[in-house]
Amino acid sequence: MKVALGAGILACLAVLPQLSCSHGPAPGPFVPVEIPPNVTYRDSSSVYYMGMTIPDLIPTIDPGTTKGILSASSYAVSPGLPAGLVLNPQTGVISGTLSVRTPVPTTAYVVRALLNTGTWASASLVFAVLNEPAVQMTVPRTGHSALLLPSGKVLLAGGVPLWGTRDNLEWFDPTTGTFSLMGSSQEVFPQSATLLSNGRILFCIGSRMTGPNYAARLLDPGTGSFTVTGSMSMGEAPFSATILKDGNVFLVGAKPPTTATGQYTFCCEIYDRTAGLFTPTKTLGIPRRNHTSTLLPDGKVLLAGGAATLAGASEPQATAEVYDPATDRFTAIGNLSMARMDHTATSLADGKILILGGTGSGGSDLVSAEVYDPSTGQFSSVGNMNTRRAGHATSLLPSGVVLVVGGGYTGTATAELFDPLSRTFTQTGSCFDARGRGVAATLMPGGKVLVTGGSGIGPGLNSAEWYDPASGTFRLNGQ
Repeated sequence: MKVALGAGILACLAVLPQLSCSHGPAPGPFVPVEIPPNVTYRDSSSVYYMGMTIPDLIPTIDPGTTKGILSASSYAVSPGLPAGLVLNPQTGVISGTLSVRTPVPTTAYVVRALLNTGTWASASLVFAVLNEPAVQMTVPRTGHSALLLPSGKVLLAGGVPLWGTRDNLEWFDPTTGTFSLMGSSQEVFPQSATLLSNGRILFCIGSRMTGPNYAARLLDPGTGSFTVTGSMSMGEAPFSATILKDGNVFLVGAKPPTTATGQYTFCCEIYDRTAGLFTPTKTLGIPRRNHTSTLLPDGKVLLAGGAATLAGASEPQATAEVYDPATDRFTAIGNLSMARMDHTATSLADGKILILGGTGSGGSDLVSAEVYDPSTGQFSSVGNMNTRRAGHATSLLPSGVVLVVGGGYTGTATAELFDPLSRTFTQTGSCFDARGRGVAATLMPGGKVLVTGGSGIGPGLNSAEWYDPASGTFRLNGQ
């Protein structure tokens, strides 16, 4: 039995070589497959939103089976990236803030890299740019107040079409990027909101909305509660309110009509924040409204331009004067280079005052600019802006440069920067919305500027956007 089994095995083994040969020759030596180098991006497929600053897209070179260290000397992309995004031709990094005004459909972009081997490697990126709904104010506003509070929040008060209406205050929380209405049950005018050194907010409200007591109110932002403080002699919200060095408030406004005259008359008052009282000052040397009132380094107040009449057709004036709280005196100084009203006055880092735009004689918006030097008491021209503006907004940036935004009855999306050192204006990125008179610009912690409201189509705009000085671009709030 054992012999028969052994013979069978031997017979089978004898047949195996023949079976093997019937399938062709034996396999040759192993030849590895060459894998060419390529470029990859970690985020090769994404969805972005208009106004968004994208995270840097950084390339990585995969050598494949190529030996040695690979590097790229240049990069190129096709088709061109959406506006606001740039490809660094040396590093291949894609970065920037999307400034496109319309959505971009899903698109494939090919990035090619020239390697040190003399060959090209490529990567494919696919992304779309969408129009994400922006986070807007709860109501449209123009000519409103936008105050940065010690908490970091912004209080927005009044503004057309909300003059004299209730529940017109709202908070903006930069940590969430949201606006929320504050149930104030108060009647508040836009020009009257002034942040005091103790953190409370003074609302000076005239007799036309509050009756014969002409009461002012204080808002405690911490509790959201109002208290009545003092009585004004003014018949409406003041034309200007300026914080003095001692923390008190200097107000320029008008008294209500008397039976004898039937007309409003100009007046000035000082609000004592400690006593909670209003005290009349001496009369303005030259009547004015729609002027600017700016605190000077020595504690005096510069009053410049404006209209000299309270009603009817008003022509701007070029006059200026300085008020000294210590002596309660007004002193006329040199005139502006031209008559203007609805202009802006911005305190510069060196103590000088930048006067911009406004409405000139004949009702046309101005493009001119000038600087007031407190040491000489004189105004000097500093050239022209790139755009005519009146009722615009300015903000002194941490760099010492001044941002100028919006203005005019029809509005403009343009913005520009004034450099006090070179005394020149340069255009910067454009707003997403054309913003007219009554726009507000609030410098926020971190150096960015929150731009809100302004006149537009209809009663005003309820949109808000951010200006980033580092990139020179705007983005809608919430994007």
